[in-house]
Amino acid sequence: MKTKKIVLAMFIVLLNAIIFLFSGQDGKASEALSDKVTVQVIDKYAEIKDKEYTQKEKKKIVADVRVFVRKSAHFGIYFVLGILVYLFVCCYDVKRPIVLAILACAMFAGLDEFHQLFSPGRTARLYDIGIDTLGSSFGVGCILTMKKILKKRK
Repeated sequence: MKTKKIVLAMFIVLLNAIIFLFSGQDGKASEALSDKVTVQVIDKYAEIKDKEYTQKEKKKIVADVRVFVRKSAHFGIYFVLGILVYLFVCCYDVKRPIVLAILACAMFAGLDEFHQLFSPGRTARLYDIGIDTLGSSFGVGCILTMKKILKKRK
């Protein structure tokens, strides 16, 4: 059990460090990274569908989906964080591990948004804290659902 706690704690610290590094990027670098990932997805889609897009078409698609891609990244990374924090909290005998895990993730989301205030071209948004908290809540919900399914199988 001690090894499990240490491994989970290490993954939580690593993921928080990654989040912290992303939020420390200036606005242009952050947007460029999102756009680069989006272009890679567009290229892979085009390859699968045996289709070609011009640079102009790619730029239009990137502009159209930029917000969705960025908010999905928020949701996804906090989804994973929610799972890790919940599993870590469950290693201890605490009341309401679900609430504690989600609150811990929401608190880190708030700290992360505050950190962004000090990065040029970035802002802090309550909306992003909400998306992050929703992502972690879904992560916790998925773990609880999997636990229920596995319990029924036994």
